Amino acid sequence: MPVNKQIRVLLIDANSEDAQKIEEILLSSNQCDFVCDHVAGFAEGLSRLQAQTFDVALLDLALPDGKGQVMGCNAITRLQACAPGLPIVVMNREADEQVTLSATQYGIHDYIIKDEHDKTHITRTIRFAVQKKQVLQLVANPQHDPLTGLANRTLFQDRMEQAISRSERDRELLALFYIELDRFKYVTESFGDETRDAAVLKTASLIGTCMRKTDTLAYLGNGRFGVLLENIKGIANTVSIAEKLIANLSRRRNLHTHRIKLNASIGIAFYPECSSISELHNAAEQVLLRARRAGGNRYKIFTDNMSQESIWKYRLDMDLLSALKNDEFRLHYQPVINLQTGTAIKVEALLRWQHPEGGLIYPDAFIDHLESLEIMRDVGEWVLALACRQLKSWRSMGLDLCMDVNVSREQLSDPGFVDRVKAILKSTEILPAYLELELTERQHIPEHDQISHTNIQKLVDMGIRFAIDDYGTGHNSDLYLRRFPVGTFSTLKIDQSYVKNITENPTDAACVKRDTDFAHELGLQVIAEGIETKSQLKQVRSIGADAVQGYLISRPLAAPQIADGLWRKEFNLDFQALAS
Repeated sequence: MPVNKQIRVLLIDANSEDAQKIEEILLSSNQCDFVCDHVAGFAEGLSRLQAQTFDVALLDLALPDGKGQVMGCNAITRLQACAPGLPIVVMNREADEQVTLSATQYGIHDYIIKDEHDKTHITRTIRFAVQKKQVLQLVANPQHDPLTGLANRTLFQDRMEQAISRSERDRELLALFYIELDRFKYVTESFGDETRDAAVLKTASLIGTCMRKTDTLAYLGNGRFGVLLENIKGIANTVSIAEKLIANLSRRRNLHTHRIKLNASIGIAFYPECSSISELHNAAEQVLLRARRAGGNRYKIFTDNMSQESIWKYRLDMDLLSALKNDEFRLHYQPVINLQTGTAIKVEALLRWQHPEGGLIYPDAFIDHLESLEIMRDVGEWVLALACRQLKSWRSMGLDLCMDVNVSREQLSDPGFVDRVKAILKSTEILPAYLELELTERQHIPEHDQISHTNIQKLVDMGIRFAIDDYGTGHNSDLYLRRFPVGTFSTLKIDQSYVKNITENPTDAACVKRDTDFAHELGLQVIAEGIETKSQLKQVRSIGADAVQGYLISRPLAAPQIADGLWRKEFNLDFQALAS
């Protein structure tokens, strides 16, 4: 190694006397130009690693944590997760050499006995650790992140080069997503590294569910992910992925021992609009920064004219404006099963968009756009009319069912809404008691909105029932109920974010139990949403829920499949088999 080679050293040692001796040895070396950065606390060391680049870390194995306990080998693991590939040289007392030797199982590069301040040995050990890393990089450059197993920066760069070559050859559109957790630093500082790692792993999993097998997902460190979407068929589909990602990541999740909202900002750029890798990277970085500065929990798309929100978003809006006219909307239905009888008592109508280019798109990707375009009322009326016609058809076949339909605040605030509901019920010959309208808890209906409150009361007086959907996701769910007169609601639907971890998380189980008991005291029926496993089903049944819906019983299906399943009793629950 040349004499003038600079080696940047991060020295993590709470003993100021020992640290000073090490620094003096390194700075007096005539073999290398050592630049030493000393921190006394481990948290400060991690923060320094995230902000700067170092060639090697010197770590005191006897470093205490915030509670006064020795961190030991746990510190090595956390350093490796924060800075994959960074050489780590540990320091300890001679009396604890056995502890030091055991640390080699955690992948350290070498160790120094602090009682032996030998200048030649210390400098040689550090130089050897750095040189070893350089040799290993020449032999085999690791291409996957050790925490997530995803592609790292090196492999992602290589994939970008290949993707651009294919995009240019096939004249196809390529999209680059940079996804960054908004609260990454806060989660780390507030809840610790285990929760931070859990957040990274959960985010990787959630992003993966939105990707195709041909797409590339990489973890780039510090809470940032990269995604490459090749062979894009339509702009709307790309935007729908961003919308779905934002919706998925903004839900509360159980991470380690905490329940946290992840939230993310997304920057999106396209090739060939950006004509090179560097342009593509810089464009995605620009709009990611814009998304973060705008408050996070949103996406931004790069265009040549940054004063416009996005050409792509404009096209999505134009597609939505013509979707109803072109008969592109669809209704799927999901059965709701009574936990006393094990049979279907009703179905919920769920909106889908069959986009001519993007395929089947779920509402999370376009509902906000519908509301901003002020066509939510028209689409909502179409949904209600079609759902009632379908219910009439099923009841005429002998299927004793009711229908759940979501209504928006835009519909409820329309002075003519009640009259339109009456007209739909009359034309389809559906009794009001067979219809239940759902309000999501996220829909804020202020007390001063007299039109909405009057409409709701008129519909209740007609015999139509109301349900609160996604209960538990608001800031104060009980307060939401108090805004309405007693008897307004008949059903409370507990959000699937609570049900998902009900068998593993006692807190979620307690919340579901509390909400169920509260609803029963008010005379409301309780439906547990998002049931996916038998253990979840057993748990909510034992807690006292009245009904369930979720993938364990059936995914949302088109009307013919629902009818066939009801006739064949495929959705019925066998409680004896469940108990075995």
